[in-house]
Amino acid sequence: MTIEVMSRVKAIEFALQEHNDRIAVVSISDPDKASPELLGNSGSGIFRQLKLHFADVDVNQTNCITDEQAHNIAGYILEARDNADRIIVHCEAGMSRSAGVAAAIMKFLTGSDFAIFDSPRYRPNMTCYRKVLNAFYDVEDE
Repeated sequence: MTIEVMSRVKAIEFALQEHNDRIAVVSISDPDKASPELLGNSGSGIFRQLKLHFADVDVNQTNCITDEQAHNIAGYILEARDNADRIIVHCEAGMSRSAGVAAAIMKFLTGSDFAIFDSPRYRPNMTCYRKVLNAFYDVEDE
């Protein structure tokens, strides 16, 4: 399974193309923006989409990722992983929130988050990373 980070624009473009893989998407939008609908093209391979709204901020700031949202991500990924060939995580720019969430997914599923933290392309939101990684361990223990 591959885990990819994209911007909102790239995710929308991706959803309009045809793919042979089965793809689960985590869509992260700003609190005041509607989530893009990525399930419309049946040839895209996208079979699930989790839509979330939170800002690119640190812990305890307004519109920060909540523990509930982090648990929703963990539960969604654990449900989708057996049927997905690819997981795409997107946010507005594809650099911070989505990178933090994708790094946590990678760390939990594969044991390594180096693809995110070693890339100059990303600036992972550490609050997203910590909350989602902690949520995986919480959900796994339930």
